[in-house]
Amino acid sequence: MSLAGFQMADIFTWQVGVWVLIILITGFIGQFGKSFAKYVMSRFSRKKVQETGPSVPVSAEKSSSLAASSGPLSAGNDAKRQKKEGKALLKAKKKEMKQKKKG
Repeated sequence: MSLAGFQMADIFTWQVGVWVLIILITGFIGQFGKSFAKYVMSRFSRKKVQETGPSVPVSAEKSSSLAASSGPLSAGNDAKRQKKEGKALLKAKKKEMKQKKKG
């Protein structure tokens, strides 16, 4: 059976080839689209930071010396640590109460 000089097998093979190509292209876009989107977003955020002014990062030496000092920053760190511990205890108590209700 031929249609305008083509056989059905030729048309079927061509259609399969087109579909395989479409699937490969969509797979490529899906695989690398996310990383490309992150790259574009980081470029825009970098430009936005440059317009508003860069923040000065604290060097490792300064941050370690600040943590070791016994000034108000140390008291702030202790307060943060205590707050975290309190939250962890509260969470453990809630979990314990939940287990008691189940069992």
